[in-house]
Amino acid sequence: MTETLKIIGVCATAACLLIHLSTFLPNLDVSMRQVFYMHFVIIILFGSMVLSTIKVIKSGKGSYDLQNRIGTFRSMLKAIPIPAQLMAGFFFVYALINFAVFIVLMEGGSPSASDGLYYLHNHGQKIRDLTSAEYRRFLAYEVRGFSGHWIIFSLIPTIFYFYREGILNAIRGNKDGPES
Repeated sequence: MTETLKIIGVCATAACLLIHLSTFLPNLDVSMRQVFYMHFVIIILFGSMVLSTIKVIKSGKGSYDLQNRIGTFRSMLKAIPIPAQLMAGFFFVYALINFAVFIVLMEGGSPSASDGLYYLHNHGQKIRDLTSAEYRRFLAYEVRGFSGHWIIFSLIPTIFYFYREGILNAIRGNKDGPES
């Protein structure tokens, strides 16, 4: 199962990156309607990582201590190679910056179309009219905002599944090797 989740994670992360990069191409129309399924892929991937971690914690094996979360976190990081840590850190910071840029670009609204007219609105209140080109650009901005987060939320479980045993051993408090 871990091998399958590794493959799903790599494919999901690659798909998220491609979707995200596509939002920067001016002649490629992309909207949430086309890529919304990625929400479910990410939820399944991230959820499976959380559930497998909870299973180890609840098993009571090892010395996991809720009071020593920082020590456990440091042990978990030691199980992950530095390049993977740097990649995760880069995309985490990128997701934060991307979100801030997304907030500004969206001008406080969402794009909508009705009867061939395009406009930006916020909770039913029309902000302004949009041209067809602006409408398509705002649709891409929406995808960019979501996909920036999808990247990190697919990358973290992917890294987890590649280094699963070391991470779970750190949670168990067993730094010497696989659980006996």
